[in-house]
Amino acid sequence: MSGYYGASEAEFRNWGAGEPNLESATQDCAGIQHTGEWRDLQCDLLNFFLCFDGRTGALKSKILVETAMNWSDAHSYCRKHHTDLLSVRNQAENQEVQSMVPEGKLAWIGLFQDSWKWSDGSYSSFRYLSQEQPVLGEGPNCSCLRQEME
Repeated sequence: MSGYYGASEAEFRNWGAGEPNLESATQDCAGIQHTGEWRDLQCDLLNFFLCFDGRTGALKSKILVETAMNWSDAHSYCRKHHTDLLSVRNQAENQEVQSMVPEGKLAWIGLFQDSWKWSDGSYSSFRYLSQEQPVLGEGPNCSCLRQEME
């Protein structure tokens, strides 16, 4: 499955069973559950979100914002008040972040489908993808390119 994601795309992944399922054409954003598993979600849903703060002197680098926003507004908020939405780079970070998400809640992370890149544009070489992921439905896994006209 390593060929499914390009070199500049997210390489650590912790998708829940059957995720990303792309049930609708608008499930282009990712959230983390309190279990630590990721889900692909409609970007207009309102969820808590996790920001990263990389500024010198910041009190904490990972911040849970317990105000429900859609992914785009959460992204803008994190960029305005911190650095960006949080990118989860490895299993240790995933476990740390998992403990921040309240039970029964989801929190946006900086992963979005273009095809699954981090919003800060950074690269991660860590891999944690089982051979059966991502599950994209029956039949062979394929990718396609959609051109947006302005």
